[in-house]
Formats: sequence, C-alpha cells, structure tokens
Amino acid sequence: MKWPSINQSKSRYRRVIMDNQIIERSFMSEAYSFQEAVDAFGRVIQNIHNAFKAETFLDWPTVLLSTLLETTAMSLYRLLPKEDSGKSRGIVDRRSIASLIRNLVDTHDTLDLLCDLHQSEEKFNLHRDIIGFYLSGKLHETYNKGDVSNFSNRMTKIRDWYWKRICEGLPDEAERKRLKSGRSLFYTTRKERLKKSCGEDASFVGEVLSDLSSYIHSVPPSLWMKTLEEAFADDTQTRGMLSVWLRIANFYFAKSIDIVLTSVDYKNIEGVLKRYIERNRVVFEH
Repeated sequence: MKWPSINQSKSRYRRVIMDNQIIERSFMSEAYSFQEAVDAFGRVIQNIHNAFKAETFLDWPTVLLSTLLETTAMSLYRLLPKEDSGKSRGIVDRRSIASLIRNLVDTHDTLDLLCDLHQSEEKFNLHRDIIGFYLSGKLHETYNKGDVSNFSNRMTKIRDWYWKRICEGLPDEAERKRLKSGRSLFYTTRKERLKKSCGEDASFVGEVLSDLSSYIHSVPPSLWMKTLEEAFADDTQTRGMLSVWLRIANFYFAKSIDIVLTSVDYKNIEGVLKRYIERNRVVFEH
C-alpha cells in the first residue's frame, strides 16, 4: 500500500476542515433566519389577537392556525442546537425536532386549504364546508353517548348537510372518498400537495419528510441502529442533516406566513418578513 505524502495529507485535512466549516455556516444561517422570522411573526400574531379581541378580524380558522404555526415554530427553535460559545455541545433531540417540522408542514397544508385567498370563491367555500364536515364528525364521535346523545344527533344532521354541499362542489368520486371517513381534511394526496408547494423539488422533499416520519415512531429505526453518540450528539454530521431539515422548515414557514399576511390583509409588514418570504420562494436554488 502506498502511503499519502505529507502534502497530500495536509490537503485532505484542510478539505475536511473546510467542509465542516461550510456545514456549520449552512446550519447557523438557516437557524438564524428561522429565529428572525419567528420573532417578527410573533409580533404579527399579537396584532392578529388584538384585532380578534376588538372584533375587527373574526376569521377563526386563520386566527387559530396562525397561532398554532407560531407556537410550533417557537418550540422548534428552542430545540435547535445553538452557536458554539466555548462550551461543550449538548445533546440533540432529533425526534422532537422531526415531529415539529412535520407539524409545520401539516399546518401549512391546512392554511393553504382553508385560508389562502388566491383560490377561487368556489374552492374557498368548498374547503370551509370540508372543515365543517370534519369537525361535526369529530364532535359526533366524542359525544355519541349517554345524556349528550341529542347533541350528537344534531352533529350528525349538520355533518350530513355539509356532506351534501361537498358532493355538489366536488364531483370527483375518488376525491370525495378521501373525505368520506372524516379522518382527513384533504381530498388531494400528499404527493399532489408536495408538487403544488415544492414544484421540481417535490420528490426530494417527500423523501426528507419520509425520513422525518421515521424519527417519530416509538422505536425510531433511524436512531435504533446508531451508537449513543451518533443518535444524540451535536456534531457536524448532525448539523449537516439539520441544515437540510431547516431548509425545508424555512420554506414551509415562509409560505405559511405569506398566506396569513394575505388573509388578514396585513399592511405594515416588517422588512425582516418581506426578505424572509422572498428568500424562501423555492426550496432549493437550482
């Protein structure tokens, strides 16, 4: 075996250091951008709450979903590894981070369904009928017992009324079938929603989201087959993976914020949010 020369070894060592530095910068850039957006959107949420209390903005789905979006984003940021400060790094809770990013994506898809004002009036009304059908079904299941059965019966009638409206507005039988059980809000498939949101990056984003899902199981396969250090260490490899996860989180968070700002007709958008939305128009630059 031919051993590498001293100069070759130095060159490889420098490349490893540079690669590690690039990964660190990439992760910290995504994390810092996310933090700025979380802080700025928090001020928007406070204004939305004030408007709701003053009864100047009363669209409950937008108020609720935008608040869920912000609280999920805040929780995610608190779990992210922070910039080195001369101290030894701690552990990384990948499982919780993965779960929260999936929640961000799901919240975006629900906002896109219920609150996006760029859709036609017919679609908007259909989607509000779908949430009515979904909620009345859940309430029927919850209260279908004992002395609250009359309430449950009323929910059944309301659910039937919404279903009739949905059938009128959604002629595709396969799409109606996805809603009929009352377990989902979506008549489109996840693949279709990914394509709508992510365009040419849909396939890769779908693979990453599948990877995230593998961390959420009670026995996550992605962690089970690793050493203790590999599973929880805050190292360069982990930060490299998180930078990809955060790239997707930033994309969906920005799209969600844009939907909310349009829905509430928000006038005084901070420069931070304008830049954040513009910077995250696509998942990856090509």
